[in-house]
Amino acid sequence: MITEPELTGASGGEPLRRAGADGQLADVVQDLGPRPGLRGVRGSGRGGWLWGALAGAAVASAVWAGAASAAPPAGRPDLHGFRIGFSPCAGGTFDALVRAVGGLAGTAAPATFSHGPALDGARCTFTVRSRPERGAVTEYAVALAVDLHRRTDPRAEFQQEAAVDPDTLAVADTATPLADVGDEAYALALQNRTELLKVLRGGAVITLRLTSTTTAAAPSKEAGPDPSADSDPDPAPNRLVPALADAARALLVTLAQ
Repeated sequence: MITEPELTGASGGEPLRRAGADGQLADVVQDLGPRPGLRGVRGSGRGGWLWGALAGAAVASAVWAGAASAAPPAGRPDLHGFRIGFSPCAGGTFDALVRAVGGLAGTAAPATFSHGPALDGARCTFTVRSRPERGAVTEYAVALAVDLHRRTDPRAEFQQEAAVDPDTLAVADTATPLADVGDEAYALALQNRTELLKVLRGGAVITLRLTSTTTAAAPSKEAGPDPSADSDPDPAPNRLVPALADAARALLVTLAQ
């Protein structure tokens, strides 16, 4: 019968030993003495091998635990460390838009927030005015919505409604997919000089709605002709989508900080 070898000295500070065939006690692991970190290890080759194996197992376990904790629970979206606790319209989110329209500065209205175990949300608006051109000034207003889904993955709904205006539920004539913006992104050209960008990244859904309104500038001695006579009511649809895409990228970086 094979029996468990007898071990002695395990609790009294003595080297761990087992009984050999001749009845003598042989060292299993010799006393390694002081061991600062993993350096200066003393003892037999077998002892060094055992301590190295234990250290390797500990490191492997730590790496596995870190990888397991980083993965989202089954059926839940990856949050990528996102959190909503600030105005998404503040800071430099819309710097690219300000440059694109030739504005001097923009104004961000205070944001509103909602927080819950399944969904966090933020809503805010940002406006910027262009420099006077041909006697007219154009004001660009962006309505920004951020929804962070904590429990259910929004990908299926996002893909199903990629071409749908979330405010009116109208289907856009075109929904152009964009690369390098989140996991998926679509640009929609809507009526009334409205451009819409929808972005999905893990559990986050970002919607940017841009509308523009052109009005006559204050009269001056050097004012140009009335822009209402020859202006295009819907100039260059989606011409500001690249600026909105830059805003979405900037926002995703900020959400993860």
